[in-house]
Amino acid sequence: GILSASRTLLSMLAAPVTGNLSDRARNRWYVVVIALIATVIGLVLAALTSPWSIVTGIAIIAISRSSIRTLTSSLVGDVSTDAQRGRVVGLLNIASDFGSAIGPSIAYLLLPWLGIQGTYLLCAGLFAMSIVPTLSVAKSETVRLQKTANAPEAEA
Repeated sequence: GILSASRTLLSMLAAPVTGNLSDRARNRWYVVVIALIATVIGLVLAALTSPWSIVTGIAIIAISRSSIRTLTSSLVGDVSTDAQRGRVVGLLNIASDFGSAIGPSIAYLLLPWLGIQGTYLLCAGLFAMSIVPTLSVAKSETVRLQKTANAPEAEA
């Protein structure tokens, strides 16, 4: 119960900090990359057998999960039109709820073959695989933002 409450508290505290950081970074995608890296670290720590590494891993996962959720909502707002925004955010929430519902069932199915440590490490690997494409999007977005920033100067 304490761990669950702490995880919720950490998530609530991380969301506004992440939002502020992503607003100042001018490219939310790089903050997503940082959150994905933190998630991988948290999952690896949670896979270890030390109680302190498990608790630390779960804390990092709570913070990074909240960060990714906050950033995803912000990115949807950035790329969708006003008319699309409600529908797209709704679909995002449905996808998130579906993942939260099916994820534990998949993990339980994997436990006999991988064990808890293997399941956490598999998840760490999946998150790690998402870093490269996300970094690619971040770089593309940086180029797009630079072109947009330089466009008025080119016309002058």
